[in-house]
Order: sequence, then structure tokens, then C-alpha cells
Amino acid sequence: MRKMTEANLNTAYSGESMAHMRYNIYADVAEAEGKPNIARLFRSISFAEKVHATNHYREIGAIRSTVDNLQVAIDGETYEVEDMQLGTVFICEVCGYTVEGKVPDRCPVCQSPKERFKAF
Repeated sequence: MRKMTEANLNTAYSGESMAHMRYNIYADVAEAEGKPNIARLFRSISFAEKVHATNHYREIGAIRSTVDNLQVAIDGETYEVEDMQLGTVFICEVCGYTVEGKVPDRCPVCQSPKERFKAF
């Protein structure tokens, strides 16, 4: 596969993957707001985006056997644990503001109290 084609497929895969998740999130919001038909619409669009992403991922050659897929997953998670260590990270459950180290008394974005931060 030519490098330019591979780069375009990777970009397309990323875009479709993000759209898939974005529409799932929108569906959750619509569901919480009592709008089940809109939630269903977002979930159906999300599924289409997942199909698109899967097709791009397959063309890249990234879908392999279960054993190989498990190893890729293990390698990725191991990298996160061993090489991306940041210490304790705190995330505001309301807005997603992220801070390493000391939690502020109030979230600087949404003003939630420090008790609303989750440690990772």
C-alpha cells in the first residue's frame, strides 16, 4: 500500500471512529433528555460510522486473529502503564477538566467542588 493511501485510510479511520463515539454520546444525551427517537437516530448513525471505521481498519490491515489482537491490546495497555505514567491524575466528573497532582478546591472550568474529581 502506498504511504499516501495508508495515511488517508488512517485519517479516515480516525474520523469515522470519533464520529461513532460522538454520536453515541449524543444518543446518551438525547436519551437522558427523554427524546428516545432522536437517541435512536443518533445510535443508528453511530452504527453506520462504526461500519465505515471497521472497513478502513480492515483495509489498513490492522484486523488480525484474536491472539494477535490480544497481543496488540496488551502491548498498548502496557505502554500506557509503563511509559505514560503521569502520577495521579484527577478528572472533574462534570466537565472533564484534568489536573495532575493537587486537586483545586473548585474546578476552574465549571466551578464544581473538589469532591467531584475522580482520581486515576
